[in-house]
Amino acid sequence: MTDVDPRVTRTRTALIAAALGLLEEMDVADLTVAAVSSRAGVSRVAFYDRFGTMDALLIAAMEGELDRVREAAAALQLGVKRGSDDPPDDLVEVFRVIAQRAALYRAMLQDTGSMAFLHRMREVLRSAVAASMHRLPGSGEWPVDRETYYDFVAGATLSVVIGWLSRSPAPDGTEMAKQLWWLIEHRAEAIAASH
Repeated sequence: MTDVDPRVTRTRTALIAAALGLLEEMDVADLTVAAVSSRAGVSRVAFYDRFGTMDALLIAAMEGELDRVREAAAALQLGVKRGSDDPPDDLVEVFRVIAQRAALYRAMLQDTGSMAFLHRMREVLRSAVAASMHRLPGSGEWPVDRETYYDFVAGATLSVVIGWLSRSPAPDGTEMAKQLWWLIEHRAEAIAASH
């Protein structure tokens, strides 16, 4: 077993902190290796040694945020009759988590953001949808392929998040969760009825 040199860890941490700080101030397209390295107090060589590409740094920098979204979305219960139009607390929490770092998500998900991050976030959401649907009782036939449904809900959720973050001023996250829930609920009811 090899121990990681503490200097490597410090440099990596400094680069991630620098990238997150700069993303609060500028678009992803304006982020440069020189700016990140300078803010982190390390050389550009150190940047390339630790990450290789800006996309790799951005994904590493946002991994903690993705973990927070993953945790919030993990308990979603799609297809379960709730008796209320209010969105589940877990869906509201997903929007709350994103709202806390809205500038970062906006930077990463806009046209000049990171396609790799967009795909990672979609996979986080898709995994949560799949886990939710696997918890449903019964094994009836679905009116659509399960994989297609997972893609649909994850893609719709991501699209709503992107649209929400692009509005000025952005509507309240709870209201966005409520609107998204209404859309998802009406699709999930059809699948739940087939069980």
